[in-house]
Amino acid sequence: MPDLIEAAHQRVRGMRAVVMTAMGPEGPIPCAALRSAPGTVESTDFTKLWCLALEAAEGGPSNTLAEVIHRAKTPMDERMERAYPGVQLAGPAGDSLHGEYTLYARGETAVRHLTTLLRVSIEAWPEPDWAAQVQRETFLRDIFQAHFEGRTADMEKLIDDFAEAADQEPEATE
Repeated sequence: MPDLIEAAHQRVRGMRAVVMTAMGPEGPIPCAALRSAPGTVESTDFTKLWCLALEAAEGGPSNTLAEVIHRAKTPMDERMERAYPGVQLAGPAGDSLHGEYTLYARGETAVRHLTTLLRVSIEAWPEPDWAAQVQRETFLRDIFQAHFEGRTADMEKLIDDFAEAADQEPEATE
């Protein structure tokens, strides 16, 4: 599991992980927990981690309206229990969407399922190009700042410069 946790750290900003053995009445019990940091991008990354694993367990992304509605009506804890028995998801307190999320497992079977969840999501999620992501986030922040300050000409120049730079990048080939 440590290699999978390290691979997850490459994709999920601010993720924390704990793997330990707890003592129960019948002896040692393996336990594991993964937690997001409480920020917007951090919780979005973490949500993508477990959503990719759920999609894979449920046969891929929802392609029809009926599938989207069915998945939306099914509580997340039921979907998680069905796909990865013993793995529990705890969300942020209150109405916040961007607080801390925690995936945790207690017991050998649950820890094995959490390991599977990590493996599946990492396989479905290529390692990000952090430099490109930071560039996009900076671009968006600058655009919104110019918009809020009423600097339309600056905003248009930023958009033109970004588009021109994107046009000059070589296309990736497979």
